[in-house]
Amino acid sequence: MDRAGDSSTSPRVSGKTGEELEALLKKWEQLAPDVDGSAMPVLGRLGLVAAYREQAYGHVLAPFGLSLVDAHTLQLLRVLGPGAAACPSELVRFPFGSRAGMTRALDRLEAKGLVRRSAHAEDRRRVLVSLTPEGERVSDAFRDKELAFQNHALRGVSDRERRALSRTLDKLIDNLAAFDSEAGPHAGD
Repeated sequence: MDRAGDSSTSPRVSGKTGEELEALLKKWEQLAPDVDGSAMPVLGRLGLVAAYREQAYGHVLAPFGLSLVDAHTLQLLRVLGPGAAACPSELVRFPFGSRAGMTRALDRLEAKGLVRRSAHAEDRRRVLVSLTPEGERVSDAFRDKELAFQNHALRGVSDRERRALSRTLDKLIDNLAAFDSEAGPHAGD
């Protein structure tokens, strides 16, 4: 299983809180009062959310023997509808990894009998991927467990708060994507 779904390699998070991040910020402010570190606790909280999420997904995925990339690949194929197929290059457009990672995921899923590959009708160089009936069953079972986990993660957060959080996260995603594209692979060289 790859890192994305292997809870044994996931960082174990226990009892970490936003208050600890605020205390750390106060220490930074004392050390360097002229430095604006106000982003630290925000991004630190996102790091905690990511670590807790990864840890929880290890529990959600364990009964299926899937990585998160494997499970989300099944979900992408499932949402296309019964009997539908897609090219691997269409699946990799979603932010789950690289072409090589998608190939490995499809290899694992095919070995488990959850997807099948077939030749493209018009272009023999291309491959189509579709779910098997077992793949549909596993996808649906995973979806139910994933939705239960997601609803648990957001309990106590109102619809209004969820929408506001989503808008805020969209801004952060845009900023990080812009930073990544501006910095490029050789920034600082």
